[in-house]
Amino acid sequence: DLEKVNSRRRAVADQYRASLKNVPGLTLLEKKPDRESGNWLFTVLVERRDDFVKMMKSNEIETHMVHVRCDVYPIFGGKRLNLPAMNEVEPKYVSIPLHQGLSDDEVDKVVKTIKKGW
Repeated sequence: DLEKVNSRRRAVADQYRASLKNVPGLTLLEKKPDRESGNWLFTVLVERRDDFVKMMKSNEIETHMVHVRCDVYPIFGGKRLNLPAMNEVEPKYVSIPLHQGLSDDEVDKVVKTIKKGW
């Protein structure tokens, strides 16, 4: 049922937050106390994203850059340079595995792999 799915996704996200909070080169996105995530994605910011993605792939762990900023499309006028926050985040964001089918061992593998560095 839906609550079981949401509960497992929440547990995985909580494990990531607890385990990855002090990893050099990785920044967790802020979790605000007045709202709750649907835990559809677990996005982090990483330094040297290409290296991170290659390292994860070499360990058989998928990553994704799910969202592309809209202003890069010509219909919106092309990439805007006057968006400093977006320009800072864009080369760093990546999503790591988060779904209800992840076992505890798989979550541990993701965490241990990231902690090894890239």
